[in-house]
Amino acid sequence: MLFFLCSRPPRPSSVSRRTRSASPAVMESTLTAVQAALNRRQLQVHGLRAKLANSEQASEHARKTARAKAEALDAAERRLEAERSAADALRVR
Repeated sequence: MLFFLCSRPPRPSSVSRRTRSASPAVMESTLTAVQAALNRRQLQVHGLRAKLANSEQASEHARKTARAKAEALDAAERRLEAERSAADALRVR
C-alpha cells in the first residue's frame, strides 16, 4: 500500500467547484488598489535610490578628505623628522 502524505483526498464527483467572475466594480477597485501599491513602491524605490546616491557622494567626499589629511600628516611628520635631524646635528657640535 502506498500513502501520499502531501496529497489531498480525491473530491467526490458530486461536488463541483463553482467559480464566479468578479463584478466590474470589484475588478476596478482591485486594479486601482494594485496600481496605488505599485506607485507607492516606485516612490519608495526612487527615494531609496536618491538616498543611496547621496550616501555614495558623502562617502567619496569623506574618502578624499581622509586621503588629503593623511598626506598632510605624512608631510608634517617628514618635516618634523627633518627638523629633529637638524636640531640633533646642531647639538653634536
